[in-house]
Amino acid sequence: MLSFSPSSSRSLATRAALCSACLLPAAAGARLYDGAPVVAVQDRLFLHLESGPAPELWGGTIEVLAESDATAAYVVPFTGATATTEPWTEPTVTVFGAKGPVCSAKLEKPVVLIRFDEESSEGERSPADRDATIARAKTRAADAALALPLTPVGACEGALYAVHPGRVPSPLTLSPADASLRKRALEQFRALPFSRAQEAPYAQWRAGQPAEANAPERWEAAAGAPGVQLLEGSGRKYVVVSVVDDQGCGDFFRANATVVFALEGKALRPLTNPVRPPEGITVRAAADIDSDGVPELFSWDGILRATSAPNEQRLITAPPSYFCPC
Repeated sequence: MLSFSPSSSRSLATRAALCSACLLPAAAGARLYDGAPVVAVQDRLFLHLESGPAPELWGGTIEVLAESDATAAYVVPFTGATATTEPWTEPTVTVFGAKGPVCSAKLEKPVVLIRFDEESSEGERSPADRDATIARAKTRAADAALALPLTPVGACEGALYAVHPGRVPSPLTLSPADASLRKRALEQFRALPFSRAQEAPYAQWRAGQPAEANAPERWEAAAGAPGVQLLEGSGRKYVVVSVVDDQGCGDFFRANATVVFALEGKALRPLTNPVRPPEGITVRAAADIDSDGVPELFSWDGILRATSAPNEQRLITAPPSYFCPC
């Protein structure tokens, strides 16, 4: 959870500093071996393997995917090899969506993908802006993503993730939790240490708001009603509570958290870290891609892996995108 004071305007340097805090907490250096999210940039698809590839392993001619006053996306050649790219040696992969396979795709040579979103008052970005963006990505690990371009065979609507050849993901069905399960899940969510720690500062902030602000009683409702989803498959059930605030960083704080519970009878056992949970994601698909008995959760541009150890957050990663509504 991140706290920012309201402001109507900020310098680019200040915005950049704030946006670095808006990134997912474990983005830098996070790695995926059994599967990876599919990222759509303009009309291109990329398989996002890792954030923060070693800067000495990439450089050269820049391919411009998008460049305007608010958005920039670049592809830079990757000249090395890492443990992350080595397993992806087959020429094609199967790409999955929310309900199963959506296409097959050819894997191209690895590249570094850089995306940047920020308001600018100077019109379209110039080559100097481009050079500055690339240079910054060399010094900030989370500013660049190691990716494999995908060339789909046919339509690839709703592409979310791909897995290594030989892996057979077990998709999980997603449905809204019923009223009873939702109530129990939110009670468990609110009882977790990180949630309790938000109550006092939120109450203090809320007390200072005008009546017409209609600030909700609970911190997790500051961004709207939390999402509570039931995941089912392979004889297992899970409940995911997601609080996602993508509206801004002013006022109280961005209320962001995703907590995964194993549903065992009527008991809910947290699988994600109860003290520092992952950032909030909107879950679009879920599957067990590495046969460890716990789900991988996919948003449109990220993946969250829970773990069976109740107090360990195993991995969360998402491709870098630097729009910060602060």
